[in-house]
Amino acid sequence: MRAVAGLLFALFSIVAYAAPPKPDYMVRVSSTDARDINVTFRYTVESQDLSMADWGAEHLPEGWGKFVSDVQAKDERGASVALSGGPQAWKIAANKGQRVEVSYRLRVDHDRHPWPHGLDEAAYVKPDAVFLTGMALFLSPDDTAGATVRFELPPGWRASTPWNRKADGSFGVPTGGELLSNVVMLGQHDERVFMQDGMRVTLAVGGTMKASAPMLESVMKPAVAAYARMFGGVPKSNYLVTLHEGLTDGGAFNRSYSMLASMPLTRANLIDWGHIVAHETLHLWNGTGMRPKTQMDWFKEGFTDYLTIITLRRLDLIDEALFTKKLESHVRRTMGPKTLPLAEAGKDKKANWAWIYGGGAMAALALDAQIREATREQQSLETAMQKMFALHRDQPFELADLIRVTTAVAGSDTGSFFARHIAGMEPLPLKAAFAHFGYELVANTQGEVFLVLPDEPSPAQRQTRDAWLTAKK
Repeated sequence: MRAVAGLLFALFSIVAYAAPPKPDYMVRVSSTDARDINVTFRYTVESQDLSMADWGAEHLPEGWGKFVSDVQAKDERGASVALSGGPQAWKIAANKGQRVEVSYRLRVDHDRHPWPHGLDEAAYVKPDAVFLTGMALFLSPDDTAGATVRFELPPGWRASTPWNRKADGSFGVPTGGELLSNVVMLGQHDERVFMQDGMRVTLAVGGTMKASAPMLESVMKPAVAAYARMFGGVPKSNYLVTLHEGLTDGGAFNRSYSMLASMPLTRANLIDWGHIVAHETLHLWNGTGMRPKTQMDWFKEGFTDYLTIITLRRLDLIDEALFTKKLESHVRRTMGPKTLPLAEAGKDKKANWAWIYGGGAMAALALDAQIREATREQQSLETAMQKMFALHRDQPFELADLIRVTTAVAGSDTGSFFARHIAGMEPLPLKAAFAHFGYELVANTQGEVFLVLPDEPSPAQRQTRDAWLTAKK
């Protein structure tokens, strides 16, 4: 009898303390006006706070709430539950543990307003599709981990998301950040899917860009494979890339990337769009797969740009001439007087864009040369990046962690490199770094930069360049 009583108590405890049901969203797009979206979600109240994301629309006094109206709530019996606040954050007059339903209207007029970071990071409506970032779409409680999202769409429409599709057609959102920091495309766009190293990659392509889908895949597929080898695995099970026509731009999210292009994607203009695609895809590993605890844009953007350029050349997506021009362009971004060190440039990313990307990429090249020289080409920056990814996947890291890993890989202290060239104002040793890879760096006072290869490289120079520009198998 005592054993039965104990079992009943245990079962009661499990029921009593089981995690409450997670938010369940229904997104309905009007069949007569694609800009008109109604969202309903049911959830169990933990705190009285409801809000739109507090980032991404800081230039608007109302934030994302500018586009939200008719916010209402009711309990399980259908009785109204009071809401106070708005337009960005609300308080719901409900008790902890109470099950409620919240509904609101979203007017997708975002593309009728200026956006500092572009429409690719907000929302837009096209004749065949509606594009939305999660932060523009979802009003949410504090905890959305394990949420479910369903779509009710006009006939002939599909929903492209980066989340796992369930058997009933709904989508499961694994973590809280993934609801807001991702994108979706809803409409009559085309969808292409390929698998690479266990990661499902979905390309959602609309409008005149539909004909460019094969070209997009021709860059994405080998790039994902190359990064998987470089970092020792893939960071996510799903990845979504959206592409539509517009002013060329792109934005990376948790497990998705949105892109606009002003002209069809071709091999001839791959140096432009291909670099953007490859760079933003690499952020899956460096930027979201592993991310700095504090502002380190020189690393997140600059190191990513360096590895992007190397990868494009290794895959023969750009030739030697374009590869050299890309490197020269990045050197030029480091030239001229500097008023702050690289470590502080990310405090104003827009003003210091060239210094962050160019300086960060050239810091990566200089560090790569230092590691390779110290280890006689047995180790490289990529060795360090793979170790960083293994140690800090899905968790934030600090500069001290990067110094510790690069020091271990190089077999000698790299702390002084970061102190002098990242935290300090000492110019990067680019002439010596490029010499390691066989180039003579020639720069003049007119701002011109040239990287010159010898007519007859030595065997040692050939060996070094082969090790540098040969992709891992």
